[in-house]
Amino acid sequence: MNITFKYLKYFYCAAEHANFSRAAEQLHVSVSAVVFAINRLEEEFGFDLFIRQPSKGLILTSSGKQVLQRAANVLQEIDLLSREISGVQMEIKGELCVGCFVNFAPYFLPPIITDLKAKYPLLSFNICEDNIVNLDNLLIQGKLDVVLSYHTVEASNRAGVDYEMVKSISPYALLAADNPLASKPAVSLQDLSEQEMVLFDITYSGSYILNYFRTANLQPKLILKSRSIDGVREYVGQGLGFSILHFRNPSNTSISGKKLVCKPIIDKLKQPRLTIITLKNKRFENSAKIAVFVDHCRKFLNSPDIDQYFISPNPTATHNE
Repeated sequence: MNITFKYLKYFYCAAEHANFSRAAEQLHVSVSAVVFAINRLEEEFGFDLFIRQPSKGLILTSSGKQVLQRAANVLQEIDLLSREISGVQMEIKGELCVGCFVNFAPYFLPPIITDLKAKYPLLSFNICEDNIVNLDNLLIQGKLDVVLSYHTVEASNRAGVDYEMVKSISPYALLAADNPLASKPAVSLQDLSEQEMVLFDITYSGSYILNYFRTANLQPKLILKSRSIDGVREYVGQGLGFSILHFRNPSNTSISGKKLVCKPIIDKLKQPRLTIITLKNKRFENSAKIAVFVDHCRKFLNSPDIDQYFISPNPTATHNE
């Protein structure tokens, strides 16, 4: 089979632009050279890579999409190999678009980015802090290079997305220090259902938390919803009710200085999973930047520094994934 690096690169560029002419312009070659390369690849593979529509440009066939994912990996490996052989240090530079779940972005991203900037001073960042659903959509649209968020079953069913699940997280009850339950080593959903509840209610998170009670056939006394995690902590600190959260602010006080306590939950509850999400066919020119971010992210999330942001599970409870 006669498949060359040049042919794959021409194919990748044509797929990225969905147009032979724009691909030729970027590659600084003639349109006929790009068309010739694609034709040769299709002859070698025995199937069409594109549906050619004069008015709409190029549309990848289902087989073409599979080849594109593999081609991106091959092109990246060849680029890395050539740099290693020549002894050239890969220069990581340019902008990386990073999405992070809004709750833990201010805590996780600063140490990760500080470390990256020390090693790659020419690397810049565009940070998007949002809810789980919006981050997932922005990644699929190509507006983000990598996302640090919670894993969802709905999102994982999407084709062309890689999910690296790093850590399972135990839910906990947030209480005011003078709450009667605060003296217990752990609390139950039954205990909590007898008190009024403050719900952290951004997209997906609120329904996920309420489902803990539905699964246990309990009905919480929901009195207040807030889209602000600091707001939830303040309302709880003021004694308006308890809340259930997953991420823990290391501070044991609310904004106004009210004392808070975090308690494990006795019941067997589903654990959300902290996940690094990337696209499989992200253009290979960005893959080195994505790779170094994922590597630093992985190391931080597996370090002891991360433990302060989460509550250890109740040892008597076996949690469902």
